[in-house]
Amino acid sequence: MSHIDKSGKPNYLGHLMIDLKRHVPTIGDMMMEEAQAFGMAMARVSKALMEVEKAEHIYSLVLGDSVPHLHMHLVPRYPNTPKAYWGPMEAYDWEDAPVGEAMKF
Repeated sequence: MSHIDKSGKPNYLGHLMIDLKRHVPTIGDMMMEEAQAFGMAMARVSKALMEVEKAEHIYSLVLGDSVPHLHMHLVPRYPNTPKAYWGPMEAYDWEDAPVGEAMKF
């Protein structure tokens, strides 16, 4: 799992990525054991975002156009987000969105 690094630009808080140790291009290329672990990771991280960060909804999406391997994006929607900014990418357009600096590990 990793956070999104927008090259010095503010990050939407809670936008995370889950990927596999083995690089596969799509969800359909996972072995069943990988898919099971991947699904469990998605559920656990989503639950943590809802419990700890008080997210009211978690968007999940795979884009797959910029890298040749699977990354599942998890993007929380926080309470009081205007409906015009509901959606995993729309949140970045919201002027009052919760944002922060990328952390270096």
